[in-house]
Amino acid sequence: EQYVELAGRYSSEEIETAMAEASVYALSSYSEGFPFVLLEAMGGSLPIVACDTRGGLSMMVQNGENGYLVHSMEQFRDALASLMRDDELRGKMARASRASLQMCSREAVGKQWVNLIEELCSDKEN
Repeated sequence: EQYVELAGRYSSEEIETAMAEASVYALSSYSEGFPFVLLEAMGGSLPIVACDTRGGLSMMVQNGENGYLVHSMEQFRDALASLMRDDELRGKMARASRASLQMCSREAVGKQWVNLIEELCSDKEN
């Protein structure tokens, strides 16, 4: 009770406000594929600590750059402690987190689709 508050359901605005007040975003789930909440956290310039899953987390979190991908609860604890103790590291990862969100922009994803379609059409012609 003195460490964790289960706050219930939040509106989008309340989530945005809570993230703006946060210093780190921690996702302890081992079964996430491509959680949009990480994109929201990155948009809020939050460094990420998340469990490395077989899903798409490694596409969003570059380990050691904009956060940490961990494989155990001990690593999770150590990563959080590291970010909580080091303002400079937290700031560096926060900036990198916001910058890495660009890879998910409409323009970046659109360019990837165009490249894939052109590559597939080229392969079919050859």
